[in-house]
Amino acid sequence: MAAFRAKDQEKIDQINKKSAYMNKLNMEIMQLNMRPMAFTFIPFLLIFYFLLPHMFSYTVVESPIPLNVFPGNFFHLTCSADDVKNEAKSHCAHTDDMYFWGWYFLSSISMSGIIMRVTKTSTNLD
Repeated sequence: MAAFRAKDQEKIDQINKKSAYMNKLNMEIMQLNMRPMAFTFIPFLLIFYFLLPHMFSYTVVESPIPLNVFPGNFFHLTCSADDVKNEAKSHCAHTDDMYFWGWYFLSSISMSGIIMRVTKTSTNLD
């Protein structure tokens, strides 16, 4: 920064050369880091595609209030009365039983602020 303030062109040229070299090294490191991901991405995608619907369809807790506040049938946090009636398709035993992914979603939202405060990590841009 001092070279830019003093408008020392020789220093600025040196810094630009080093910057270009650092960018080249950064690109090489990023490529090396991407190789393992390229080999593991498709198998993990297939595993999660076949396993997650079965894992996340189980209920873990009974909610005291209905949490299906989003319109449509796409985003359900708890079991509806129709899910309880249709036992062949769902794992719901009671109305307002919360799915595992819904419990994970709500607990991660509620605990993330507390964990960030305790660990003194923040997303502030100041």
